[in-house]
Amino acid sequence: MSLKRKEPPHSWEGGEIKAEMQGCLNGDIYRRSHGRQKRMRYAPQYYALDIVLGCGLVIAGWPQDIPFTDLSAVGGGIDTLREIRRRWYLPDGDPEKLRFEPASREDYANAAHDPESVHPTPQHLPELKARAAAAKARAQALPVESDVYDSRNMRRVGRQSTSTMPEPKAWTQQRQDTKKRRARASDMETRVRKKRQTTGVTSMPFVLQGADKVSGGDGEQGSDSEEAYTLDDPITDFNLTRSFGGELSDDPIKDASDSKREKA
Repeated sequence: MSLKRKEPPHSWEGGEIKAEMQGCLNGDIYRRSHGRQKRMRYAPQYYALDIVLGCGLVIAGWPQDIPFTDLSAVGGGIDTLREIRRRWYLPDGDPEKLRFEPASREDYANAAHDPESVHPTPQHLPELKARAAAAKARAQALPVESDVYDSRNMRRVGRQSTSTMPEPKAWTQQRQDTKKRRARASDMETRVRKKRQTTGVTSMPFVLQGADKVSGGDGEQGSDSEEAYTLDDPITDFNLTRSFGGELSDDPIKDASDSKREKA
């Protein structure tokens, strides 16, 4: 028993054709503009400004029964996308081949004076404008009425009007130098920056006398370790605990409470 191969859904094929054609159009406009324009523009004002005036190119061979718009918004189903791809792969010289051509002087003048006049499908501009207006209207905030109840006895208080549009987030500049070396004014210097000379330790050198006379048996120091040594900063005010012959207790919390009581 032979199993018939199941055809993939049209949505899969449509997504593949969209990605393929977007790559072809964006790649060709990038190559022809020598990297100045990185992607195709479809809106009438941006097509005239970036493609015609900016790159000196016009698109030819676009099907006249298909509105010239982004491939993600092209209607007509899978057959429309197949027709666009078929025209793109036609041999050179075919009048129906979808291609880029150099803009003429008339195209430059029309794009500067009236951007809609150089649109590949000007007969579909009213339809495209209506789509854009409908999308803008859907994106606007819609008021929603919600009932309000008292939390103590759940009695209805009234109705409150809220919005479905989320609050706009405050724009904050993100740092681009995270985990990188910070820029310095000397980075622009052509000369090699010299390493800063360090001074090292500046305190007075001091070596304990008799340190070499420590006995190695039980770790106790010899008699010479009990000698007194002078310090650069002598201790002038120091209170000892009772364990060391002073008046302070061994508990620091108790000493703090006693000192507060004496001050009071």
